[in-house]
Amino acid sequence: MFLKKIRPLGRLIKWYLGGLYDFFRFINYGGWKTDLSNKEERNYYAAKVYHSLEKSLSFTNRKIDSGWTNAEILVNILESALLYKNIGYHDILGIEVLNKFVSVNSGVTKTKLSENVRIRLDKLNVSWPLGNMITESGIIELSEDDIYLGKL
Repeated sequence: MFLKKIRPLGRLIKWYLGGLYDFFRFINYGGWKTDLSNKEERNYYAAKVYHSLEKSLSFTNRKIDSGWTNAEILVNILESALLYKNIGYHDILGIEVLNKFVSVNSGVTKTKLSENVRIRLDKLNVSWPLGNMITESGIIELSEDDIYLGKL
């Protein structure tokens, strides 16, 4: 009889401790905090961010003001790569995607954020080591015929 009354309290405590465990796992391993000095963590984060810019570039009818927040995040990531002198593969792809993103916009967007990104990207391009460039990255533009032929 006594166990029937105490069992719901035990389940509540077990539920609470399970939630607390999950919360601490999320805090420690959730990927929401990134150490930009760590090349591996920064490259993972850079890939996530530049992929969103690539996705934006893939739309035929793009909103000219979209993507600039992610562009600024990518600039922060790339500046960290230069600061810590440990440029990785995804840092290299990131600067190329960012250059494509800004050049496709052709100066149409005139916000403080977009101007800030352009200025900081110009500084990055001047300081970026020239040996660290990849020619084929980002998006590939295909005609409708190419798509139907199955050729990439």
